Amino acid sequence: MKAVGLASFLIAVFASSSLTYSTTLTELGGFRARSAGSTGVDTNAMFAIGMTTDNGLSWRSNALPTESLRIVGLVRPEAAQIGQQADIYLVVKIGAVFMMRNDDGTFVQWSGSLAELVPYRKQTTLAADTEVDLYTGKLGIGGEFQLFLGYRGGNGLLRYSPRGFVLSSSANPTNQAPWFYNGTDWKSSGSPSACASPLLQTPLDLSKVTSILYPGQIRGGDYKSHGSFRLDGAGQTNQVNVVSAITGPVVRGERDNANGVVQYAFENISPCGVMTRLGHLLQLSPKNVFMDFGVYDLRSRNPATFGMSGELRPYGICWLDALPAADSARVLSLPATNGASGTVSDYCR
Repeated sequence: MKAVGLASFLIAVFASSSLTYSTTLTELGGFRARSAGSTGVDTNAMFAIGMTTDNGLSWRSNALPTESLRIVGLVRPEAAQIGQQADIYLVVKIGAVFMMRNDDGTFVQWSGSLAELVPYRKQTTLAADTEVDLYTGKLGIGGEFQLFLGYRGGNGLLRYSPRGFVLSSSANPTNQAPWFYNGTDWKSSGSPSACASPLLQTPLDLSKVTSILYPGQIRGGDYKSHGSFRLDGAGQTNQVNVVSAITGPVVRGERDNANGVVQYAFENISPCGVMTRLGHLLQLSPKNVFMDFGVYDLRSRNPATFGMSGELRPYGICWLDALPAADSARVLSLPATNGASGTVSDYCR
């Protein structure tokens, strides 16, 4: 095994301390490695990791390379192992390379073989919630890191997180979205700018739109925070130009195969705290020509969504009112696509 120096993130010696953050970390599940091989089977042990830049007031999964941050972890062992001694393991995946932290604080490359895996904390007494300070400092480099936790008790079997905590670091601050979801609420990592007026620009040619799906209503037995433009007029093809309704970096993208048709979705966030989500883009079926469109004001929850939870639903707004005045009047005059819900909407009053 060869020691690899990848900025301060891979060579720092991590300090231990008493933490109180376990209920706000990202849960990663738990697997148990078989006695032979590394294939996992279920265990009721649980692992969690989180990252904070404000000493636990909020939690996030992205940071600039120059931001001071703290990464903490939680090991919740199987009930029968509470009070026993165990070795704790930390593994970081960077691209296709796995690194493990040894007990002197150095990260070395790991082959993936359980026989070569070394702990970074030896013979730790397992509490019901064993909390560990994993890192304090600056990442120093950009990229995506996946962090995994595990422990091995007296029976020699490894318990580990089947999923990694994904931590992203942008080396280009000008392309960094200033808003992040901490698992409970949306927060700004800086000072938000003022929003534009009107809030949105119209994302497509409204003369091609035949009807509207309203956001904030139940459709198909599920609550939908987004709406939709339908473009199924006579002679309409799937060649429709779509532009972003706000100015801001793309923060997420999806590619899906719906009934054999490849479709795409994109989310971007403006510096002022407005997110738009465009869905069913590019290769749309000519028999089902539409475009999903959701708008979310991350600055505050919509009072109409009291009691709702999740990353998007509580923040959805009536985007029909947020377009330029003439376009807003036009879409409000269009018929509702959904015959059951019609124009009934929690967001649009």
